[in-house]
Amino acid sequence: MAVEPTPINKDSAIQRFELTYELAWKSTKAYLLREKDVIAPTPRDSFLEAFRARIIKDNPGWIKMGRDRNITSHTYDENIADKVYENIKGYIVLFEELKNAIEK
Repeated sequence: MAVEPTPINKDSAIQRFELTYELAWKSTKAYLLREKDVIAPTPRDSFLEAFRARIIKDNPGWIKMGRDRNITSHTYDENIADKVYENIKGYIVLFEELKNAIEK
């Protein structure tokens, strides 16, 4: 069942995206330190090191996701929110890929 893209639903999805992104990069950071002895202090560093360690595939979606996350935390514009909302659907696969890799 598809959820109607009302302003409240969009805001909720974007908030959940922000939270999920934070959990993803911090989990990646912790995993890299624990399993690979790699220090990755920023989201970008964490995902780049995860590429290098072959934990996740080199996918430009990670960079796009980081940009969307930065946009959502620093500004609010209805047009930008609509674009990020549409992009979130594509990020679910990346989050699942990361989750599966870390769980192995």
